[in-house]
Amino acid sequence: MKKLHTALLLPIVILLASCEGNTDYETIVTNNTSKNITIRFYDGAQFLLPSDAVTVNAGATQTIYVYNQRGGVKDAHNPVATLDSVNTKIDGAALKKDIKNNSNWQSNVQRRSRVPADYKHTYTFVINPTDLQ
Repeated sequence: MKKLHTALLLPIVILLASCEGNTDYETIVTNNTSKNITIRFYDGAQFLLPSDAVTVNAGATQTIYVYNQRGGVKDAHNPVATLDSVNTKIDGAALKKDIKNNSNWQSNVQRRSRVPADYKHTYTFVINPTDLQ
């Protein structure tokens, strides 16, 4: 009887230990203008963001960075909370839309799995021709 309890208990312990889940975060810039835009994010932690600038070609969408964390997080967060600064370079124009304003970002949280909790957060900053000066 004791062997039966141990045999049943071991898979349950392994199952519960593997139920922590995961959350993936993806930050995207969509360039709906006719100009190429070079962008570089600087974060306070100095390890989440790519070290090089990323060019988002005219009419294209580009993933700027992706990171993940242990544990399923269902609530959207402020995608610019860790940003110290952002540099943009646009030939013959300047970006007037504030990239550090959380309300200028679109967020989407997708639950991929209930157990273990697995979520994908996508944060998109869209640049339209009216956002340039």
